[in-house]
Amino acid sequence: MKKYSDKDRKEQEEPERRRLKRTTGSVYERTRRAVYATGNRWAIENFNATHN
Repeated sequence: MKKYSDKDRKEQEEPERRRLKRTTGSVYERTRRAVYATGNRWAIENFNATHN
């Protein structure tokens, strides 16, 4: 079993941090992304009517 140094461990964690940073945002932004990701035009229309 290979033992990892602190440097190796940090290099492995870095992509995870970037992924998490990219997915954070305000509740509005996260909800908007989720609604648009569904492609449901009625949900998108409702979201826009409610938030714009």
